[in-house]
Amino acid sequence: MNSTKKLSIGKRLGAMLLDHFVMTIIAMVFLIPGIALSFIDAFEVSHEPTSANLLGDFSYIGLFGIAIYLCKDCIRGRSIAKRALKLQIINYTSGSIASPIRCVVRNLTIAIWPIEVLFTLINPERRLGDYLAGTAVINFNESNTRENLNALHLGLSFVIAYSFTLLLMLPLQNLQTKMNNNTVSVNESSINNQDNGELEKLFIESLGMYLEPDVLIYDSIKSDEDLKYISVILNLKENYLENDSDYEILKSEVESLLLSKFPKGTFIGKIKFVYKSERKMATRTLNLDWRKD
Repeated sequence: MNSTKKLSIGKRLGAMLLDHFVMTIIAMVFLIPGIALSFIDAFEVSHEPTSANLLGDFSYIGLFGIAIYLCKDCIRGRSIAKRALKLQIINYTSGSIASPIRCVVRNLTIAIWPIEVLFTLINPERRLGDYLAGTAVINFNESNTRENLNALHLGLSFVIAYSFTLLLMLPLQNLQTKMNNNTVSVNESSINNQDNGELEKLFIESLGMYLEPDVLIYDSIKSDEDLKYISVILNLKENYLENDSDYEILKSEVESLLLSKFPKGTFIGKIKFVYKSERKMATRTLNLDWRKD
């Protein structure tokens, strides 16, 4: 490595913190749409069987933000923070500007960012990622601005970064798939409007002063033609969900009414208790699946 003026811990640590702050904001631009849509979905109450969405909508677009974070140093070895504080990443052996691919490889260890901070406190020039990529951080040298950018290497570095983020998401993707395999699929043509009306009437006659029912019943599900699927949404007139005792009493009465018309073991489904006001929304869900017994 070329001989350079010793890099101070304060300057190096400042660059790390500034980079982390700036690049997190940039990454959030890609993540916000999915987060916002998931937040909106959380306030929607419907009869649709709930499916797991751990990664959120627009997840693959959101991963672009993380990939850009990993590529922050790819243009001549200088991220936004390193430009501001006059630092640069070089090839540790040759002293030339670190290639975009090396810059991405050194940033893969950002997943263990706190450990990297500790490494920086010990050796400002080389954290763990630098040892992995064969790079080092030095004070900026004007002579290292003459090298041309390699568009192919830039593109390949982004592919590596994006592929790495996908790899990190695989455990969540597998978990989501397993959870969704348990989601109930109904036979759409088996909707029973007569039973819908009768069950709603039963709830109104017995508990109409406390709630407004919305019922959807299918006579069969795809995995078992003999089982009905019953979804009940109960819009509460008062908030009986904050107090556990009130909720348990209401839940017991609702479940008894349901089982008086549809015996246990003849259906699966859910009951959603919903309270909405101008300032607040509260929900509780009772899942009914006798197959687990």
